[in-house]
Amino acid sequence: MIGIISDIHGNWDALWAVLSDGASRSIREWICLGDIVGYGADPDKCVDIIRERCKIVVLGNHDEAAAQETSPDDFNPVARQAILWTRYALSESNKQWLKDLPLMQQDADRLYVHASPRSPEAWNYIFTESEARRQLEGLDLSIRSCFVGHTHESYRYKNANDVEMINVGSVGQPRDGDPRASYAILDETTGQLDFSRIDYDIEAARQKIIRAKLPRFLADRLLNGQ
Repeated sequence: MIGIISDIHGNWDALWAVLSDGASRSIREWICLGDIVGYGADPDKCVDIIRERCKIVVLGNHDEAAAQETSPDDFNPVARQAILWTRYALSESNKQWLKDLPLMQQDADRLYVHASPRSPEAWNYIFTESEARRQLEGLDLSIRSCFVGHTHESYRYKNANDVEMINVGSVGQPRDGDPRASYAILDETTGQLDFSRIDYDIEAARQKIIRAKLPRFLADRLLNGQ
């Protein structure tokens, strides 16, 4: 069994709940699709355990921004404030590790990328089936599935050639109206893929954000998954 996670965003409480659930399901391998940091109050702790547990990790846009020294002007004011705070909260070792992450990785017939397989550095969002199909055009013929995050909403779309795009949702900041942590479980033997939603201590995560003096909005949005 493989556990596939994305968009943790510094939410240790959600991440630990997912990893614990995975242990109970005999998940032997973890893959992370990026945005380990940003928004939440435990970025360094989250990076530490992702470095320890995950076989494959790809770069997310918040990871990239937090690891750089340039001004994060492409982010909205709330996200920008969180990125600047995260830079000070990360160890130098973890910042360098984030800088070195690849944009995409392929394993067997599966492609892993944070945002989109075409121009992954542009951080484009894929919300619709038509856009998913466009993104799947021109991929290496050996690829049968492409796993993404970035939108914080899970979905599965197939093109006419049965190549599938799968969004695993968000561990640390779901935006689909369900505040529970989201991740995917892949059975390599059968090819079966399941989405799982996990309860975690949302109030603990909220209070950490508040104590860190990050924008209150980032704490309160965890309550309703928006």
